[in-house]
Order: sequence, then structure tokens, then C-alpha cells
Amino acid sequence: MSLTDEQLRELVDNGVPILKISLKERDLRDWNLSGALFEGVDFTGAQLDGARLDESVFANCCFDRASMNECYGNAVFFNTCVMAGTQWRQSLLFQAKWHECDVRDADFDHAMMDETVFIGCRLAGVRYTGVQGREMTFMKSDMERVDFSQAQLFKSTLFGLDLKTVIFHKASLVNVIWLQSDLSGQNLQGQDLERGVFTEAILDGMCLASANLVQAAFKSASVKGADLRSSKGQFIVFADADLSGARCDAAQFAQSVFVDAITDDASFVDANLSMSVWHHASARQCRFDRAQLDHTDFSYADLYQARFDDARLNRTRFHRALSDDLNLKRRAGALEKDPELYEAELWSETQRARAFP
Repeated sequence: MSLTDEQLRELVDNGVPILKISLKERDLRDWNLSGALFEGVDFTGAQLDGARLDESVFANCCFDRASMNECYGNAVFFNTCVMAGTQWRQSLLFQAKWHECDVRDADFDHAMMDETVFIGCRLAGVRYTGVQGREMTFMKSDMERVDFSQAQLFKSTLFGLDLKTVIFHKASLVNVIWLQSDLSGQNLQGQDLERGVFTEAILDGMCLASANLVQAAFKSASVKGADLRSSKGQFIVFADADLSGARCDAAQFAQSVFVDAITDDASFVDANLSMSVWHHASARQCRFDRAQLDHTDFSYADLYQARFDDARLNRTRFHRALSDDLNLKRRAGALEKDPELYEAELWSETQRARAFP
């Protein structure tokens, strides 16, 4: 079924749902389609440059190779649409949503996409270069070869995604949430990842050398063999993370948290770990040569075959830490026992004895 321009305008203006018609290669440039409902409509090759799609709903529509450059699509919703090769350059798409759509090889270059959402989409080869995308959300989507070069992704969420081949060249990644995503082998050397959340993410072999990781969280993340040399990470959290074999030489990790972390065979040579906490961490064969360990707390940590050659110790706690180095806890600046922890242990044992006489 096909409609004339006049018939189509009348349906849109009257709020009538437009169902299962062909608008293939139709010239709809600068049309106002705001608030319209389209279902099963074929927009293949259509020209929608400059069109207004604000708050419109498109369900099961086909947009293959459609041109939508500089269109207005604030709060537009695309549900199970085929949109491969679409062009969205410099469009305004605030709060737009794509659900289970095929958007492969689409081009969103320099589009305004704050608070947009992509869930369950096929996004292989999509270009988000130069996008203004604060608080974007990506979930359960294929991200192979997606390009975020020079994109602004402040406070965006990339949840449960395979990001190994994604390009982040010169992207703004402050406050990004990478929850449960796979960044294995990625190279974000020197980039600003301040306050990033990498909880339960896979970062094995990733390059974060010289990156800004201040207040970043890597709780329960896998960071095995990663390169964090010379990175800045004051207040960084590695609780329950696995940093086996990670290279953290010259890293600035003052006041960081390594509680329950695994850092076996990792290297912190020349690193600043002052006031960091390593309770119950496994740091077997870890290197702390020449590291700054002012007020660092290794209580209950496993330090078997760990090396502390020329490390700076100043009230460095080793309370009940396991070590095969008989001289470590006797070195100048080392505290073999923490009086407050010892008192807390005695109190805990007393309470347990009273509860279970």
C-alpha cells in the first residue's frame, strides 16, 4: 500500500497509526512526524534529513540505508526495527531509545545523544564519532568494531558488553560505568577514566598505563596481566579483584583499597601505596621494591615470597600477615602488631566465648 504526500500528512496530523505501508525511497526531508505511530512501515532508502520525529514510535519498521541526518528525534522510540547503514549525522536525539534493533554500520557522527538507550541491538560497525552522549546506556548489544572516537560519554553505562574491539580514541570517559563488561586487551593508555566503575569487569591484559584512575572502582574485577604503570589512582578500589601478574610500577595508588584482592606475581616497584589497605589480600611473590608504604596496612595479608627491597616503611602494619621473610616485620618503620586490632580480636573472642559457653 502506498499513500500520497497529502494522505500521509493527514494521517499524521490526525494521530492515526500508520500500518504496513511502503515509503521506500520517499522524500520526507523536513517533514514533521512528531508523535506519530508507525508499524511495519518500509522506509528503505527514504530521505528523512531534517525531519522531526520527536516522541514518535516506530515498531517493526525497515530503515535500511535511510538518510536521517540533522533530524530531530527527542524521545523517539524504535522497537525491533531494521536500520542497517542509516545516516544520523548531527541529529538531535536526546532520550531516544532503540530496542532490539539492527543498527549495524549506522553513522551517528557528531549527533547529540544525551540519555539515549540501546538495549538488545546489533551495533557492529556503528560510528559514534564525536557524539555528545552524556549518560548513554548500552545493554545486551553486539558492539563489535563500534567507534567512539572523540565521543563525550560522561556518566554513560556500558553494561555486560564485549568491548574488546571497540574504539575509544580520545573519547571522554569520566564517570563511565563498565559493569560486567569485557575489555580484555583494550588500550586506554593515558586516558581519563576518573571515577569509572569496573565492577566485575574483565580487564585481562588491558593497557591502562598513565591513565587517570582516581576514585575508580575495580571491585571483583579480573585485571590479570594488565599494564597500570604510572597510572594515577588515589582512592582506587581493588577489593576482591584479581591483579595476578599486573604491572603497577610507579603507579600512584595512595589511600587505595586492596582488601581480599589477589596480586600474586604483580609488580608495584616504585609505586606510591601510602595509606593503602591490604587486609586478607594474597600478594604472594609480589614486588614492592622501593615502594612508598607510609601507613600502609598489610594486616592478615599473605606476603609469601613478596619482595620489599628498599621499600619505604613508616608505621607500615603487618599484623598477622604471613611472610617467609623473618626480618620484614622487624625492619625500621614496620609494625608487627596493631594494638587496636589486637584488642578488637580479644574482645571478639570474649564475646564469642560468652555466646557459646
